[in-house]
Amino acid sequence: MKRRGRIVLIVVGAIVVVIAIGVIAALNGMSYVRHMSVTPLDVSSASDGTHHGEFTRGRFRFAVDVTVADHKITGVTETDKSANDVTRRIAQQIVSQQSLPVDAVSGASLTTKAFSQAVSNALAAGR
Repeated sequence: MKRRGRIVLIVVGAIVVVIAIGVIAALNGMSYVRHMSVTPLDVSSASDGTHHGEFTRGRFRFAVDVTVADHKITGVTETDKSANDVTRRIAQQIVSQQSLPVDAVSGASLTTKAFSQAVSNALAAGR
């Protein structure tokens, strides 16, 4: 009976450890992104063409190509496989408003900031 109790305790302990690792991984980078400021947009200094930018911090990983023509952003495309409805809406806002940061997509304020920073990094690379 004691052996069975130890096995149950080990299994429960392993489950708790796996859950804790999952929570830590999910929250990793959130504090940093919450407190960061998105670099303001300066399209006027970006050369025409397509510029690549990335932002990676914890669970936030975005890689984008930003197309600039006549000192305007004409397109924002994710180059990795993380594109979804939220990031597509953020990209559309950036193009339509020609500004960073944009209003946060409801329920995705940290994703909005992290994605916007990837766009800003692309524009900085295009100077």
